[in-house]
Amino acid sequence: MAPLRITVGGSSEITRRPERGVLNIDINGEGKTREIVSNKVTETSNELSKLFRELSPQTDSSGPTADAAVVSFSSTSLRTWRWVPHGEPINSPRAVHRGNLSLVAVFRDFTKMSKVVGMVVGYSNVDINSIDWQLTGATKKTLSSESRKEAIRDAVQKANDYSEVIGRKVAAVEIQDGGNSSFGLLARRPAGLFGNNFGGGSLFGGGHQSSGAPGGSLFGSAHPPPASDPPTSLDLTPQDIQYTSSVQVVFESVDDE
Repeated sequence: MAPLRITVGGSSEITRRPERGVLNIDINGEGKTREIVSNKVTETSNELSKLFRELSPQTDSSGPTADAAVVSFSSTSLRTWRWVPHGEPINSPRAVHRGNLSLVAVFRDFTKMSKVVGMVVGYSNVDINSIDWQLTGATKKTLSSESRKEAIRDAVQKANDYSEVIGRKVAAVEIQDGGNSSFGLLARRPAGLFGNNFGGGSLFGGGHQSSGAPGGSLFGSAHPPPASDPPTSLDLTPQDIQYTSSVQVVFESVDDE
């Protein structure tokens, strides 16, 4: 009997809830002098850094405690520059100084993250550029292995389906990784990240032009924002994370023992 050769592809899609929320913030400043700009950006940066430190208590080994809402945060250096309107002379009185500094905070507690976002959008000089959803490294490693095994099982099932119908037995003789395994976020319904539309050009542009940045702690402020400002807690809906994997397997017929 002529040998039988079957080539099939196997795939898998495994979905998990995110374990981390990554908040990316830009702090901006504008003024007549570099000192004014630096002071504005630094003041807001210090307030938010203090908040993140309070949410990220450390153990004796300098790692976050098991119940820390924030597992890590970092900031860039302050960048300042002078801007002159197009066509104006370099010494134009309309020239302004601008500054920028970025903060990144990684949350494990999404409820606290909602409260922080609700507070941060009240700052007139802060833009929330993005909120990303991630898995831990350990979960990624486990999920990758599980997905590859599931892809192989899918290929074996396909080959067995074909061979069963024609009454032959087959065994795998070659396996090729699909080369396109990856993590991705499942599409979100188009209602807006938080069910509301705040801000302008960025995810949450600093469109709330209050006279000053809100102060105090996460759950209370010495200078409460006006009633028209967003609530102190927003309903975040994390996007599920999906790992996809594919494989190509070659099977050949085997003789019955």
